[in-house]
Amino acid sequence: MKRQGIASRSGCALLALLLWYGSGPTRGEPPPAPAEAAPEPAPADAWHFFQGLQATYTWLPRSGRDGLGVSEAELSTVFGVALPGGGAPLKITPAFAARLWDGPDSSAGFARPDLPPRIYDLSLDVGWRPRLAEWLFADLGITPGLYGDFAEINEHTLRLRGRSLGIVAFSPQLQIVAGLLYVNRNNTKLLPAGGVLWSPDDATHLELVFPQPKVSRRLLTTEGGQWWGYVAGEFGGGAWEIERADGRPDSVDYRDIRVLIGLEHLNDAGVKWRAELGYVFGRRLDYTSATPDFRPGDTVLLRAGLRY
Repeated sequence: MKRQGIASRSGCALLALLLWYGSGPTRGEPPPAPAEAAPEPAPADAWHFFQGLQATYTWLPRSGRDGLGVSEAELSTVFGVALPGGGAPLKITPAFAARLWDGPDSSAGFARPDLPPRIYDLSLDVGWRPRLAEWLFADLGITPGLYGDFAEINEHTLRLRGRSLGIVAFSPQLQIVAGLLYVNRNNTKLLPAGGVLWSPDDATHLELVFPQPKVSRRLLTTEGGQWWGYVAGEFGGGAWEIERADGRPDSVDYRDIRVLIGLEHLNDAGVKWRAELGYVFGRRLDYTSATPDFRPGDTVLLRAGLRY
């Protein structure tokens, strides 16, 4: 029997509100990386309402009958809202993502794992990065969102995520980050976040912060901009409410580990594009129903992104 959805007036109103904000979208993916926190916030009068647009496409090809292919298109926009008193402004990030699944093959019989052909993320991140002392900053955020195939909107489709991080700034070149990410997945609610941000020189950036470490090196400076190369890691995945092939409602949790190499270019107008190649392993699908867990084989990752 299907669960009773709450696609009532309140649910529809929330969906409409998020859709309105989402007409713009890390990356429902994940909350913003702690490394984005600057050691010194910009003055309030330096903030503009519209602060950027980001689009990303990621492809994980399916490998074999028991493989799982994923195509992800993500869009996000960033807005800054100044607060009275000249303090750190709010950072508002509406995001939308569509994910297309290729597999797993459920033709072998009953209780085999299956997924809908597509699922969606629709979220609104509200972040605040105040300066608490000369050497201490915070990165706080809350992210309500809808996650599922939207075949039915119910109380499980709406998930709340957030973060609470502290940043100790020894200098503009060296900071320590520590805190928690509330990812609110079926099997993982909290993730520790922490590490070191260090720029030993203008051409080297080390963002050794879990769960998204990254080491970047400037390769070339031209008249039109800068070329950077990097290696990075990600803790990928998420949780969604879905309708199974036989019509039953279910909830699925997908996770993987990603190791990436990338190339990015930043021009003088502030436009950045990137291309990434990665290896994806440790993949797992967990269902809240009695369906056996599914472990897809390792695969590669191809990604292209544009940020303005």
